[in-house]
Amino acid sequence: MPTKAAQELAIQAPMPCIAELASAALARFYWRIVLISDALRQLTASQKSMQRVKGVNWNYEFSALITWQPNQSGSLVRIEVSEKLNT
Repeated sequence: MPTKAAQELAIQAPMPCIAELASAALARFYWRIVLISDALRQLTASQKSMQRVKGVNWNYEFSALITWQPNQSGSLVRIEVSEKLNT
C-alpha cells in the first residue's frame, strides 16, 4: 500500500543555498533530480529500487518534493516523500 511522509525543518542556511544543499543530499542517496526551481522554491526527485525477498522481486518507486521559504533563523524546509509504486 503506497505511503507518504512529511517533515518540516528550520535550517540555518541562506535561501540561495537550499536548492544546492537539497540536491547534494538527495544525490548522495542515489535519488534522480527531476526539477529544481529557485523561482518556485521547490525541488522534485525520484528513486526506483528493487529488492528480492525469498525469491520474490519487489519493485519500489518513490518521489520527493522539497519546498523552502524564508524564516527568522534562515530557511524553513518541508520534505515530502511518497511511495508511488510497490509491486
